[in-house]
Amino acid sequence: MGTSLPDGNLDYAALPDDGAETPVVSAPDTALPAGHSRSMEEGTLRMQETLRAVLVGCGGISTAWLEAATNIDGLDIVGLVDIVEAAAQGRAREYDIADAAIGTDLGKVLDATAPDIVFNCTIPEAHAGVTIEALQHGCHVLSEKPLADSMENARRSIETAKQTGKIFAVMQNRRYIEPIRRLRGVVDTGQLGTLTTVNTDFYLGAHFGGFRDHMPHVLLLDMAIHTFDAARL
Repeated sequence: MGTSLPDGNLDYAALPDDGAETPVVSAPDTALPAGHSRSMEEGTLRMQETLRAVLVGCGGISTAWLEAATNIDGLDIVGLVDIVEAAAQGRAREYDIADAAIGTDLGKVLDATAPDIVFNCTIPEAHAGVTIEALQHGCHVLSEKPLADSMENARRSIETAKQTGKIFAVMQNRRYIEPIRRLRGVVDTGQLGTLTTVNTDFYLGAHFGGFRDHMPHVLLLDMAIHTFDAARL
């Protein structure tokens, strides 16, 4: 995947070019805890025995991320950050990660834990700020969708990823579900001919609660990203 993307194609940023080596993860000056070490070579990121991650945003969606992350060998959740500290503490107890650093200040937790990657599970209006701060701390970022709450913030995030040489990716959890892959397979057969238009309808009168009840154009900004991602396949 190229590091430069067409205008408007903002689902990923600063991913290595096909065949190129992955950008190096710069280790901060902060010393790692005993028993942990980074394996680095200039210009590349080699596989490590353990990757260290900080998760930011301990609301409802964080349960799905932590359910997966705590069952992945070679991945340690070393920090949890939320503007409500009790929420982070609750997730630490729920997923038995008592050793994780807990805090409301992302920068302080990053300094204390020196993670390799940050999981951005905050609300959309906070995405850009968290992503940019994490990238500038030398961390790769895997974020919840959407990439940002505006095109301006999306471009700022992408530019920071390019400047820091870190991977910034946005999770698309529907791309590989069976109905989407089957549809892609039908298109690939050529039986439908050349596609010129893709139409989609959304009939659910969604009331999700939480931040989405106050988010302008919520279906377009927060939900339609799934359809846009499927359409570009």
